[in-house]
Amino acid sequence: MCGFLFVEQAGGNRITSTHFEAALNSQRWRGPDAQNTMLIDDGRFLLGHNRLSIIDPIARSDQPMVSRDGCYIIAYNGEIYNHLDIRNRLGIAFQTTSDTETLLEGYALIGEKLFELLDGMFSLVILDRQTGRWIAARDALGIKPLFIGRGADGSTVLGSEAAAVA
Repeated sequence: MCGFLFVEQAGGNRITSTHFEAALNSQRWRGPDAQNTMLIDDGRFLLGHNRLSIIDPIARSDQPMVSRDGCYIIAYNGEIYNHLDIRNRLGIAFQTTSDTETLLEGYALIGEKLFELLDGMFSLVILDRQTGRWIAARDALGIKPLFIGRGADGSTVLGSEAAAVA
């Protein structure tokens, strides 16, 4: 199942890492096998993930996951059924057998065109560390939840559960 939480802070009232982790803990039941957080750009971005280890259950596939070139970070919930086919199509060498890495390295290679290739159920956020831009996406049927909240100060929160975003 998994769950993720992403915050882009814009104003002066910053969410503390303690508050962020409490919000992430509220959805821990979605992924009891691993929980990790990352603070990026002096806390402008916070990413967290609760993992239910199914595909490649080794810690090397935990999230948030950073691309090999260090440019992109992903937090993702779901399953990509055709991820092995996508790997073969793109001809990328991978370090794990996880569909998370397929998404991440595929995006690093072909950008948003990757989403046209996906067969599965998912919601995700990918952050470009160099530009500070991010993209959120979900499967066409909306099977995996993606809640979005906006603060009066311009901050944005994305997550797998409404309670974590509130």
